[in-house]
Amino acid sequence: MKIKRIVAMLLTVLTCLSIFPVASSAAYENTYTNTGNYAADLIGVAKTQVGYMEGSLAGTSQGSDNCTKYGSWYGLNYNAWCAMFVSWCANQAGIPTSVIPKHASCDVGVNWFKSKNLWKEGAYYGGSYTPCAGDIVYFGSRSSSSFDSTHVGIIYAVDSSAIYTIEGNSSNKVVQKSYSFTNSYILGYGVPSYNAADTDISYGKGFYQVTASSLNVRALPTTTSSSVASLVKGDLTSVTEVSGNWGKVMVGTVSGWIHLGYCNRLYYLTFNLNGGAGTIDPMLITDGDSVHVPTATPTRPGMAFRGWSLSPEDANKGIIAYHATGAHGGNAYITPSDNMELYACWAYTVTLKPGNQGQGSSCVLFKYPGVDLDLAYTNAAIKTQYSMYPNTADSQRYFIQWNTAQNSNGKGTGTAYRTKYTANASTTLYAIWGYAIQYNADGGTFPSNGSDIFLSYVCAYDGVTYSDPRTLYGNFDFPHGSNTPTKQGCRLATFDDGTVYYLLLYADGRICTTETAKQNLTIPPTSTSGLNWSHFHTTTDANNNLAVEFFAAWEPSVTYKANGGSGSDYSEYLTFDWGYLYKYEDYTIMTAAKATSRFTRSGYTFNGWNTKADGSGRSYAPGTVINQLESSDPIVLYAQWKANAHTHSYTVKRTTEPTCAKAGVDTYTCSCGDSYTKSVAATGEHVYGGWIETTPPTTESEGVETRTCATC
Repeated sequence: MKIKRIVAMLLTVLTCLSIFPVASSAAYENTYTNTGNYAADLIGVAKTQVGYMEGSLAGTSQGSDNCTKYGSWYGLNYNAWCAMFVSWCANQAGIPTSVIPKHASCDVGVNWFKSKNLWKEGAYYGGSYTPCAGDIVYFGSRSSSSFDSTHVGIIYAVDSSAIYTIEGNSSNKVVQKSYSFTNSYILGYGVPSYNAADTDISYGKGFYQVTASSLNVRALPTTTSSSVASLVKGDLTSVTEVSGNWGKVMVGTVSGWIHLGYCNRLYYLTFNLNGGAGTIDPMLITDGDSVHVPTATPTRPGMAFRGWSLSPEDANKGIIAYHATGAHGGNAYITPSDNMELYACWAYTVTLKPGNQGQGSSCVLFKYPGVDLDLAYTNAAIKTQYSMYPNTADSQRYFIQWNTAQNSNGKGTGTAYRTKYTANASTTLYAIWGYAIQYNADGGTFPSNGSDIFLSYVCAYDGVTYSDPRTLYGNFDFPHGSNTPTKQGCRLATFDDGTVYYLLLYADGRICTTETAKQNLTIPPTSTSGLNWSHFHTTTDANNNLAVEFFAAWEPSVTYKANGGSGSDYSEYLTFDWGYLYKYEDYTIMTAAKATSRFTRSGYTFNGWNTKADGSGRSYAPGTVINQLESSDPIVLYAQWKANAHTHSYTVKRTTEPTCAKAGVDTYTCSCGDSYTKSVAATGEHVYGGWIETTPPTTESEGVETRTCATC
């Protein structure tokens, strides 16, 4: 189906070319005859236009509306026309767009020459290139962060220090001017590769349009071959085979070869709606030409059209290459270098609103199917990026989350998101604002996260009495029930009815108030008259927000250990008192009498308590009263023992008998376990065996017999 549309379009183009004559303006008609020298021909054509004035196609009456024959030829009349003038002159000179691009934007021209490595920097910006007649000079301004070309001209002559130009749209006319090499207005030069049409261009199969006034179709791909047909300027033809700079074509029923240096390559640009609906016709575009992105917008239910991407993958990720308005990161002009298919890029609309506890303006973001949408999630970022902020003068109210729904008090009641929106659906997200509340288990652990910190937030009071106990403020889970913290060796302090509470502290450590699951939460700036946040203990939470911090009230155990004596461990708990976080009712360390009734050690006397078994820790005298600790950690006390006085009575036992050569050992042992040893002198008495002949006697000498001690 696509092929049929393209062919139909091509036939339409051919028909239009044969029916409609090209308008001309007698006063500034191009009277120059091309010679085949592209640089000279470009300059020759440009000189015939000097004096032309915008205001009419004829160019003979001054105006200021950008009406010119150059813009009319390009299809963008009534627009700035300096670049279109250069393009028109190149076309009239028979120069392919592969040598000088057809362009209406100076920046497009600069970028084209840069992409072909044909760009030379101006002398003012450090360039060393000496321009030549036939070069294209681009003017404008630049800095370390910007490059903006705003004007262009054709160089027709150069001397030792200056260039001489012909420029369109200079004071609304075609004029001749001159500039020194070092003029800061000169950004640089496009240096056309004028020989490329014959030597450097790599041609491919496809459609071409003849640029020469007449072009021979030859039997073979050589200039010496006979002509079998001819084409004229503007004719379209299909090249089915390429040999060097020659392309094989059909003219009617005749097959032959044309020199492609006298043609412009044409590319098909097609538009894939990628699931959308609408009609956007394909385009047939000359190589090097730039066309404006179609202004027609396809539609797709539940999604917004964002522009055109180079592939389905890019479209899925929101990587936009082209857009009719140049928005969303895309360019407004397309300059294809081959047949090209563009894919519609679709996105879900995500409308952000400040919420019932916020103020500011709404804004719209776009979520692409293949990527998560990043969301601002701090007060500062939300204010900077979205112009939203909480609707209270209290600087401690923070952003909590984005939510798909909210109640009248600003509590989130739908699906919550914080740093990213991950769903593939259009939606509205409300900013939920509140106060950061941090619970500190003070060395204990919250089961929900395995940490000693449990962070949550509160919004406005919602007036609901919960059957499941929890704070009366919205969007907030009080840590109770299955999330009640635990701490080894401690128990949570409770009221008489068993209700667990947490403590809010003043900045100096004194207790301000308690909070329970069934109480209204105390938030300093709104609940405590005459005081502000600086009067209270606060902390910085994981999101870098200033948070009210509530502490678990632990009652630590005091465990007594026999530490080498007899008796089982014994534990008691301190009772929480009011005043400070680690303030307890008076507690008496186990007395000596109680200690000796629970723990004994033979031969030792009880000598007090210490937090280390070896006595190197903190000592506590029996009967000491304590009521203020440094922490809520449990206390373990080890009994300290002092050995009783003792007179040793030893028994002796020979543990090693002496020999003729070695001393023996006697060991002395006391009933208390003490022992020592004494050495017993060697006897010196050898125990010999029988005589053994070690050297037999002979007729000439006596023999030898030897006895050896069995011990040494």
